[in-house]
Amino acid sequence: MNTCIYSKSQFDRATAEHILQNFLGARWTSSTIACDEVQATFGKTIDAKFSEALKAFRTILATKSGRGDAPPTLKGLETADGQKIDMQPGGKPRLAKPHIKFENKSAEEVKISVSLGNENHAGWAIAELKKKFPNLSIKPEELLKAGKAQESYLRSPVKIEIILGGLDYIRGATKACFNMLAAHNIPVLGPAFDPVRDFILHGRGSMEDFFRWPAKLIVNAPRIGEVDHFMGVLNKGASVEAVMNLFGGIPHSFRLSSSYSGPNFKVGYLVDPLRVAQPAETREPQFSDSAIFDFQAQPEKPGQFTWNAATDAVHAVMRAHQQLTTSRIIKESWEEVFGSPDGRQITRADMNLVMEKILKKLFHIDT
Repeated sequence: MNTCIYSKSQFDRATAEHILQNFLGARWTSSTIACDEVQATFGKTIDAKFSEALKAFRTILATKSGRGDAPPTLKGLETADGQKIDMQPGGKPRLAKPHIKFENKSAEEVKISVSLGNENHAGWAIAELKKKFPNLSIKPEELLKAGKAQESYLRSPVKIEIILGGLDYIRGATKACFNMLAAHNIPVLGPAFDPVRDFILHGRGSMEDFFRWPAKLIVNAPRIGEVDHFMGVLNKGASVEAVMNLFGGIPHSFRLSSSYSGPNFKVGYLVDPLRVAQPAETREPQFSDSAIFDFQAQPEKPGQFTWNAATDAVHAVMRAHQQLTTSRIIKESWEEVFGSPDGRQITRADMNLVMEKILKKLFHIDT
C-alpha cells in the first residue's frame, strides 16, 4: 500500500504523477506519491492555473510536454496595426480573421486589400466588405481566384500578456517542490509538513508563509541548456527551503517547513525543456547551498526586481527562439535546394540559392 502525501489516504495503484508538471516538459514521474483523486483535483485547479500562466513561453519555444504533446496555439492575439492572429508553436503567426485595408485613391476609387488566414475566411471577408459596400457582388471563389497564396511576415508587434502569480499558481509551483521531496525519499508524512500540505491541497494558510518573490537572481544555479527549469530543496536546521527557476530566469522562493527535525538533505531536479542537452534532465544536479535563498530575507510581495527578472526571462526565451528559428530556417533552406544530394557535387549556384532563401526568411528581404 502507498500513502498519498497530500490526503494521507491509502491506495494500491495510481496514475503516474509528474514531479515537475508535465506541461513544462519534465518526464520524471512517480506512481506512489499521490492518489488519483488528488491528482484529478490538481489537474483541474492548480496545475491548470500554473500551465495557463506559462503557456506563452511554451508556444514561443515550441516545447513539448513530458508526454510529448505539442504546445498550445495562442489565439486571438492583436498586432499593433489591428490584425488578429493565432500564434502557432514556434512563434509562427496565422491570421485569426480576415484583415481588410481601405485606401482612398480618389473620390470615386477605393483600393481594398484583403488578407486571409485560410480559404474558409473568404466568405467572412465578403460579409465584412458588404457592411461597407452593401451592393458589392463577389463570390468567395472569385475572391480566392483574384488573390494568391503566399507566406508573409508580420510588420508590427504582437501583444502577448503574461500574468504570473495568484494563489493557484503559487500552490502549483509549491506542489512541484513538495513532490520532489517525496520522490527523493525524504519523509514528508509527519506533522512538520502538515501546514504546506494543507496549503497545497486546500489553499489554507498565508501564501507568504510558503512562497516569496526573490529580490535577486538565483546564484550558481546549475545549467544544462538555454532555458532550464531548476528546483533545489535543502534543510537549514528546522527550516526546509527551496527555489525554482523557470525558463532559465524566473525565480521563486519557498519554505516547506519551519519545524523539520529529520536528517540533513539537499536534493534537486534540472530539466532542459528544449530536449537539446544530453541528457535533457537530471535528478541529481550539483548545486551549492548558496543557490537556495534565505526565505525569510525575501520580500513578501513582488517588486521592481520581480518584473526585471521576468523581463530578463522573456528575453532569454526570445533569444532561444531566435536561435531555434535560425537553425530551422537553415535546415529547411538546405533541404529545399538539395533534398538528398546522393553524393552529387554541390555547385556555387546551389550555395547562392541556399543563401538567398536563408536571407529572405531570416531578414524578410528579397535578394
